[in-house]
Amino acid sequence: MELLLLGGYRFLGRAIIAVAQARGHAVTAFNRGNLAPLPGVEAIRGDRDDPAALAGRRWDVAIDTSGYIPAHVRRSAEVLRDAVERYVFVSSLSVYADPMPPDCDESAARKALPAGADANAAAASETYGARKALCEDELAVVMPSRGVVVRAGFIVGPHDNTDRFNSWVERAAKNDRFLVPGDPSAPLQMIDVRDIAHWIVAAAESCLAGPYNVTGPAEPYTALDVARACIAGTESHATPVAVASDVAEAAGLVPWEHIPFWMVPETSTLMQMNVDRALTTGLQLRPLVDTVRDTYAWLRSSEHERRIVCPPELERAAIAAALT
Repeated sequence: MELLLLGGYRFLGRAIIAVAQARGHAVTAFNRGNLAPLPGVEAIRGDRDDPAALAGRRWDVAIDTSGYIPAHVRRSAEVLRDAVERYVFVSSLSVYADPMPPDCDESAARKALPAGADANAAAASETYGARKALCEDELAVVMPSRGVVVRAGFIVGPHDNTDRFNSWVERAAKNDRFLVPGDPSAPLQMIDVRDIAHWIVAAAESCLAGPYNVTGPAEPYTALDVARACIAGTESHATPVAVASDVAEAAGLVPWEHIPFWMVPETSTLMQMNVDRALTTGLQLRPLVDTVRDTYAWLRSSEHERRIVCPPELERAAIAAALT
């Protein structure tokens, strides 16, 4: 197949390209050129505001990893309507309306943009989910029955420069007491970037359509499961210590700013998504310890500036308070 990637090569795009090439597909990438193109990838330079550079070409499938503004998705879909057979759009589980029901499936209600908000203004984090839902709608209008909507969960693994999961991996590797925030039995779901990339390319090959929750596992990990996988995958001798949220915050730790995946009961359903539809279409998930091992190997060779670093003195203080 001839695949068109709308997006960059930093993380998910990189993994999609690797999978596509391994399966014998040719890849063209449309992006602003902030990174050097990967070997074997044809590059088309351009911006989502003006996808005119795509006109006059044909591909089998477009895979959109960079659509956050509804007008951008509409413009791309309009240019590509007669140029591709299928359009795979990477959306988010954040599209679902609050409160999300337990075991939330693809039929659940989605977020609406607040009254007066501009759907196509510069994206803001508080309207991220609603904008993604509108992006899905734009694709459905332009390419009815030809769009695959990938409602992705938290994506982790090598080359992840968000450092959300990476920060757990690097804390676990320190051979020290390792803070597990909040309820150690809290559910957590996440997906290795290579696993979601495999599913996306397979979805393009199989001509799927409609929305899919793509995360895992079906039976969520617990926070303690994740901590133990991080310790095992880094071959550390760290000891996990569960620290209640009030104790950790009293020590100065801030949820998600210092320690991501710090779940509270009000948001736990985000980590209990129903993924049956994706599993029945071939989604396969590798053991979390393998993701940790490969992520740690990449981190040891990566010089990127860490976006999330838990202050070790605050982690030690919180653990000490919990053990007192």
